[in-house]
Amino acid sequence: MDETDLLVVITEQGENRNPCEEQRNIFGHSSFPVASELPAPPRPDPEVVANAKRRIFTAEYKLGILAEADAATAQPGAIGALLRREGLYSSHLATWRRERRTGILKGLTPHKRG
Repeated sequence: MDETDLLVVITEQGENRNPCEEQRNIFGHSSFPVASELPAPPRPDPEVVANAKRRIFTAEYKLGILAEADAATAQPGAIGALLRREGLYSSHLATWRRERRTGILKGLTPHKRG
């Protein structure tokens, strides 16, 4: 016998079965449920989600976060923990540091967009 011979599987009952026939039955015959027998997919939740609201940071908050970030530079991972805790991005710190460095306190105060 070589690799091209048909593989025959003997089941517990002793009957000879061909694994290829089993696959054919799975994909091509009525042993699988028909689409009409399958349960309907669940319906999506009809509740409307509120629109996201832009966060507004006060100048005091920004300066406080910058002070905490400056103090946290001595410990590895402390700035990341601060950002995660406050829900901020590193770009916030970069922008706020630039505004503080150039002395734009007006930039640190929130303003209405548009």
